[in-house]
Amino acid sequence: MAMLIGMSSISRGQLSFLQNFSVKNSLNVARSCNLRRFVHSGTDGKLTKWSPRKAESVWLFASAGMVSATIIIGGVTRLTESGLSMVDWRVFREMMPPITEEDWLGEFEKYKLYPDYKQKSSYSEMTLHEFKAIWVMEYAHRMLARSTGLVFAVPAVYFWLRGRLASHLKVPVLTAGTLFLSQALLGWYMVKSGLESGEQNSHARISQYRLTAHLSLAVGLYGLLFWYGLSSIFPPSANYSIAGMKRLKLLSILSVVSTSLTTISGGFVAGLNAGLVYNSWPKFADRWIPTDLLTMNPTWLNFFDNPTTVQFVHRNLAYMTVALVTATWLVGCRLPLNKRCRRILHAVITIAYLQAAIGVGTLLHHVPVSMGALHQIDRLNIQKQYVELNAQQVGQRRSVPASACKVIKKRVGQSDGMARIHLIKRRRRRTARRWTTRIGVH
Repeated sequence: MAMLIGMSSISRGQLSFLQNFSVKNSLNVARSCNLRRFVHSGTDGKLTKWSPRKAESVWLFASAGMVSATIIIGGVTRLTESGLSMVDWRVFREMMPPITEEDWLGEFEKYKLYPDYKQKSSYSEMTLHEFKAIWVMEYAHRMLARSTGLVFAVPAVYFWLRGRLASHLKVPVLTAGTLFLSQALLGWYMVKSGLESGEQNSHARISQYRLTAHLSLAVGLYGLLFWYGLSSIFPPSANYSIAGMKRLKLLSILSVVSTSLTTISGGFVAGLNAGLVYNSWPKFADRWIPTDLLTMNPTWLNFFDNPTTVQFVHRNLAYMTVALVTATWLVGCRLPLNKRCRRILHAVITIAYLQAAIGVGTLLHHVPVSMGALHQIDRLNIQKQYVELNAQQVGQRRSVPASACKVIKKRVGQSDGMARIHLIKRRRRRTARRWTTRIGVH
C-alpha cells in the first residue's frame, strides 16, 4: 500500500486516512496537487526520491548570486565615494560609457557643476584620470544591477508563461520583481539626495536613511531568492521532528533578527562615515561609554544622526549577534542533527567570529576599502549559512494546499472531506518522529 508522506506531521488519524487510498489514487493526488514529497511503498520499504526543480533553482541561485555581487560592488562604490560621479540617471542612454576623450571631458564638466567635485578637490585638484576611476566604479554598479534585473526577469516571464513556475513560487517571484523595481528607483533617489544636499549645504552627503533602505532591501532580496532556490532543489528535512528543535529554531530566528538589525545599523555607519570616529577597541578611546553619546536633541535623533551613537549601537548589536550565534551552536551540537545541518551550524559560528574579527580590524585600520568590502562579503556569507540552517529546520507544509483540499473533497464528499482535512492539519510530533524513524527518513 502506497502512502503519501507530506503536508504536515502525520498523526494516527492521518495515517488511517491515507491508507484508504489505493496506490493509483495516492499517486494521482500527489501529481494533481504538485506536491514535492516522498511516496513510500509498504511492500519494499523504499522511498521514491523527491523531484527537484533544477532549472528554477539554477535561475534563483544565479539571481541571488548576482544580487550579492551587486551589493558587494555597491559597498566598494560607497567606500571609494564614487556614488555621486554619475550625475544623470538615464535608463538606456547611459548604458554606453564615454569612448572618446571628448566624451570623458563632457562628463567631467557636468560633474564639476556639483559640490562633490569641490569637496574632493579641496586639497588637490581632481584630475580626469581620477574622475574616470570613480565614474567607472559607479557605472559598473549600475550596469551590474540592470544585468541582475534582466537575469531575474527574463526567466521569470518564460517560466510563468510556459506554466513551469510552481504555485508556491508565484508570490515570492512577484515580491522579488517588486523589490527589483523598488531598488532601481531607490538607488537613484539615494544618489539624488547627495546631489541635492550638496547644492544646499556646499557639502555633498548621501542620506543615511536612503542608503540604509537601499542596503536593507538588497539584503532582503538576496535572502528571499536564496531561500526559494533552496526550496526548489532540496526536499523537506526530517530535522523538524527532532525533540528540542523548537529551541534551536527560536535561537536561529533571534540570530537572524539580530544580524538584520546589525546590518541596518551598518547602513547608518556607512552613511555617516561613523567608522572613522573612535578607531579603538574594545573601548571608545579611554572610555567604555563615550562622552558624546547623546549630545543631540531630541535624544532619539542621536541613534540616526550622531556618528558616535551609531557606532556604539552597531558594536553592541554585533556583540549580541555573536552571543546568539554561540548559543545557537551550543544548542545545535546537543541535538541529533543530520551531517549537512551540523556542517552548516559549524560554518555559521566560524563565519560569525570571523566577521567580528574583520569588523574590529576594519575599525582599527580606519576603514580601508579592502577590509570594508571583505566585511560586507562575510556578512552575506553569514546570511547564506543562516538561510541554509533555517531551511534544514523546515519540515513539510503546515497547511494543506488548496488543490489538495479540492481533490479530497471530490473523492470523499464535502462534509467528510473537511473532517479529514482537519485531521491532516493536526500536527503530532511524537507520532511523526516514530513514523519517520520507521520508514528511514533521516
